[in-house]
Amino acid sequence: AAQYVKAVALSPSHPVLLNNYASFLQHHQCDYSKAEEYFQRAADCSTVPAEKKVILVNLAQAKLLNRSATTDSEVDAVFLSALQLDPTDANTLVNYATYKQSIRDDAGAE
Repeated sequence: AAQYVKAVALSPSHPVLLNNYASFLQHHQCDYSKAEEYFQRAADCSTVPAEKKVILVNLAQAKLLNRSATTDSEVDAVFLSALQLDPTDANTLVNYATYKQSIRDDAGAE
């Protein structure tokens, strides 16, 4: 973690670094709120559409893990932003469809 913090301090606008640090926070530290923050920073810094699309999908997934701080409309908006960059990307489409199905399943369980 210390190496990521140092790297981010040295290069605070590097989207791939921010994305990787956010993934580390999400998967190894289980700090979903901070992961969401860094995925958002990465998305804001990215100017490469293919890279930004991946970061946006990661951001949407982080928002799902951080449910207490996220609304369904926020998650929808992130997925739709990713799809605007590439409406035919299978990975984004599958992730979005899985998310939408989980909402339907949750609504049916209530």
